[in-house]
This record gives sequence, structure tokens and C-alpha cells, in this order.
Amino acid sequence: MKVFSPTHRFARAARLGVLSLALLAGTAACGDDGTSSGPNPVPVLEAISPPGGNSGSTDFTFIVLGDGFVKSSVVRWAGTDLQTKYVDRGQLRATVPTALLAHPGSYPIAVANPAPGGGISGTISFVLK
Repeated sequence: MKVFSPTHRFARAARLGVLSLALLAGTAACGDDGTSSGPNPVPVLEAISPPGGNSGSTDFTFIVLGDGFVKSSVVRWAGTDLQTKYVDRGQLRATVPTALLAHPGSYPIAVANPAPGGGISGTISFVLK
């Protein structure tokens, strides 16, 4: 059985979105809800907003933009899993607790998708001043 997954990129309110169309055994499914019938994709991290902040601040939420996010995706801050809210396959929201904001520096942000399939995205640095 062949599975086809063409992807069409389109601009969407200040960010890129992805519309996927999967054809399986003569039926079509189209969605942007993070569900799929196959293995999880490897996530792609494109941007974070804001890209930095001030050390010593209280917990806050930032936006992660990319592609291939699923409902069980987790944003990682220097290897520590953050509380993550799935918005759609191109956007997540992650909350950084106060304890991780204590020291200035550059912290790698990544997104992890679980098995089956899945994997870890590349990183973008979040800079604390």
C-alpha cells in the first residue's frame, strides 16, 4: 500500500503554516490537528518568539514556530522538557519556569516528537541577558 504526503506551504498571519494532504488506499485525509495514521515526523524548528529575555525574571511563555509538531511534542530548554501546549502542527507554546531563568547565557531550544518515528529538531538559541 502506498502513502502519498504532498505538502503545500502558504503564508499565514506572520508565520508559515503547512497544509498536508495524505492519500491512503484511495481515501483522502486533510488536517492540521497533529494527528496522523503513520509514524510521527521529525519536527522542524524555524523560529521562537521572543528570541530572548532577562535573567532573574519570573516564569513566562514563548511561542515556537516550525513544522511537524504533534499533540505530544515537547519543547526542550537546554535539554530540560518544558510544559508545552500544542496549538497546531506549526506552533507550540512553552512555559519556562523561574528556576531556569536565573543565569544569563545562551540556551538551546529544541522540539522533541516521540516514537514511533519522531526525533529532535535542530536548535535555536534563547538569550538571557
